[in-house]
Amino acid sequence: MVPDSTAVGPQSPQAFERILTDADLLITSPGSTTILQAMSIDLPTLLLPSQNRSQFLNARIYSKPDADIMQWPDRVIDMVELERLRAKGLRAVNTYIFRSIADAVASRDLSDEIATVIRKAITSAPDDGVLDPRLHALGVTGADQVAQLVEQVARRDQ
Repeated sequence: MVPDSTAVGPQSPQAFERILTDADLLITSPGSTTILQAMSIDLPTLLLPSQNRSQFLNARIYSKPDADIMQWPDRVIDMVELERLRAKGLRAVNTYIFRSIADAVASRDLSDEIATVIRKAITSAPDDGVLDPRLHALGVTGADQVAQLVEQVARRDQ
């Protein structure tokens, strides 16, 4: 199912840029930097289930309103428990997420269920991915955009 030319795992920034430019589809965790990079070149993107609290937010923020984004099965991440833990802080939430993912990896049943979720999302994905193109209006160049704004402000005060 995965082509031989597929890049998996950590990449240097330069290699990652080349990979994105050559890619037809990006399947990634919902980290904001990667999402913004994909959006900047209009690369169709699918978001894997979130791996920390900020990624849960990113998946909601950056996805099309009607997008069917990949979610952990309820037996892996209980969203009610996740919301309950928010009152205890980010560490409690992320510890719960990390522990739940580790437990799922150790379970053949849960691993199979997760694989089914991912396989289904990939085979039924829209051609243009799940990212909301309306967000281009906010800008998609991340740190470059911030640096330009800081430079403009600094020059104005001179």
